[in-house]
Amino acid sequence: MTRAARHFWRIALRTTAGRIGLVLVALSLFMAIVGPLLTSYSPNAIDLSQRLSPPSAVHWFGTDELGRDLFARVAHGGRYSILAALAVVALTLVVGSAVGALAALSPRPVEFAIMRVTDILLSIPALVLALALAAALGPGLLNAIIALSIARIPTYIRIARNQSIVLRGQAFMQAAWLYGAPPSYRFVKHLAPNIAPVLLTQALADMGGMMLAIAAVGFIGLGAQPPTPEWGALAASGRLFFLECWWYAAFPALAIIGSATGFNLVGDALRDLADPRTQSEAR
Repeated sequence: MTRAARHFWRIALRTTAGRIGLVLVALSLFMAIVGPLLTSYSPNAIDLSQRLSPPSAVHWFGTDELGRDLFARVAHGGRYSILAALAVVALTLVVGSAVGALAALSPRPVEFAIMRVTDILLSIPALVLALALAAALGPGLLNAIIALSIARIPTYIRIARNQSIVLRGQAFMQAAWLYGAPPSYRFVKHLAPNIAPVLLTQALADMGGMMLAIAAVGFIGLGAQPPTPEWGALAASGRLFFLECWWYAAFPALAIIGSATGFNLVGDALRDLADPRTQSEAR
């Protein structure tokens, strides 16, 4: 185990919040990876004779209005929700860091144009922009991922550009510029390794928020479409039967809350890891 990994585990495990976060993340990943293997039911298998059955030894989470096993649907839905959030975070990280670093290394007019467009996008609340883009692109999980990524990319552009400006004045960057190294070389060899820790910390800390955003888009019908068992879409379907069949909406909602809370708590631990004051305390 590397020194950074050992340091992270010390920070994450020394607080109650960090321990809870790791447990919740582990449970979410277990549900998504192993959960589908624990049941013999298909997530889309219809059995109208079992419609809206309460939780039991046969159907652990009960069934929905078509008699489909909710445990199977929630377990499979974890794969869609977690992978969609990972896709958004990865896309925003790669595109945002590349554009932000490009802005810092480009001539002033280019940098000015990129940052003014970024400022305009940042002036719009991210979720509002994402919902508007999702509505324009049309319902679908892929369109939701694209919309959320576009709404979040400006934040990473700003972070990457600010970090790059700090590094731009360092001696090793000045030497590379004097030797005539092109911007692509300076980015790959000098900027990327130095701005990566800050951007990766931000990306991992964003996982919880992205899971909530994916669920929110799915809840209003702009995300995954039936019969895809994404958590937000499951909670939206279950709300129609909540007074009579509480389990239908409760279990997908608990999965969303638990996973998002876990990733947020782990994200706080990662922020502590990046804080020099915390690092000095841990040594």
